[in-house]
Amino acid sequence: MQVMLRVIVSVPMPNRSGDTAMLFGLQDKENNLLVGTPCPEVGIDAVEYVIMLNAKQGDTEYADFTGAYVHGIARDRVLYLAYAPADYNRAAPEWKRRVKISLMSVKWSLLETAAMAEKPVQAVVGNLLGTRSDAVWTMGS
Repeated sequence: MQVMLRVIVSVPMPNRSGDTAMLFGLQDKENNLLVGTPCPEVGIDAVEYVIMLNAKQGDTEYADFTGAYVHGIARDRVLYLAYAPADYNRAAPEWKRRVKISLMSVKWSLLETAAMAEKPVQAVVGNLLGTRSDAVWTMGS
């Protein structure tokens, strides 16, 4: 099943670090960063990322995702929000910061409900202080 995911970051990383121009975005498997679009209904600085992923029902009640932005093994699928200098080397990036957003709490039943309602599945990420942010996934609007 194809699934639309919407990841909202309420306080993204700044676009500068000292004199260095920076990029903050959702990292794909080729180390490209998808830059977010403004999401003013969540906050003045909030950005959102809307992506399509493939999902299948796993051995448990949770979905197993694959796609260009999915990283990790079947038991630990994640999205990466990454922060790097604007001129970073995509072949061998040196990330200034990366935060894992877990996909392991997305229930298959939520995907089915969202698909029937033609709505995305979404999470609002507010805390980027650690290296992992356990998102709460809900049906979006």
